[in-house]
Amino acid sequence: MNHSDLANAIVHWLEYERLCGRSNLLSEAALKAPVGEFLLSTQGHSLEVEVPYPKEMQPAKGRPRSVDFCLRRAGGGRVWTSIVESKWANGKRDLSQEVFDDLLRLEHVRRSSQVEPFERVFLLAGQSKAIVQDIFEREANGADGRVRLFEGVLPQTGSAGVPVANAPAGIVKYWHEAAINIGLKGLPLTMKTKLVAMASAGTFDCWVWRISSARNRKIWEFGEQK
Repeated sequence: MNHSDLANAIVHWLEYERLCGRSNLLSEAALKAPVGEFLLSTQGHSLEVEVPYPKEMQPAKGRPRSVDFCLRRAGGGRVWTSIVESKWANGKRDLSQEVFDDLLRLEHVRRSSQVEPFERVFLLAGQSKAIVQDIFEREANGADGRVRLFEGVLPQTGSAGVPVANAPAGIVKYWHEAAINIGLKGLPLTMKTKLVAMASAGTFDCWVWRISSARNRKIWEFGEQK
């Protein structure tokens, strides 16, 4: 997947919609149009939307959780090649827990029928000011005062080894809640996030990160001493 082309396609589509006077229609649901069209026209694989996560990752109550976009290779195995979770930032609501939930789902999800690894992508788009407000400047109460909530989680350059289980108190509570939301009894000690693309057009930004998941990752179970 060409992440730079994906990010550019999204921001220019968003700016086109704004210039056509349709800014009030932009939302996370609206992102399905540019993301879906790009993946369908460039990847050579079948595309499915809202593919349910495995049963064991579903919440005990509430609506079932699904991955936003899933690319599958044609053939009997229907092998996953890439999955994408997307978020829309508009500065009007707190996305914090939803972002942590998506990141942990992307890191944790496995297919029992598939040995071949697949790409895990987290995509964030929206008004540039809203992304700064919702992600890069959002703070949490940590044990040693206030800490930047997504610092070291969604890097603005390069890659980061995310300290999941041993994060500052103001951050680990989000990871803990994310684990509960998908039925986990523990957290990976670390996972890796890498910024693979960022694009701007008009008043919009799109950021794309790849989430890595080690096969033999170590788990910190709830109740253990850090």
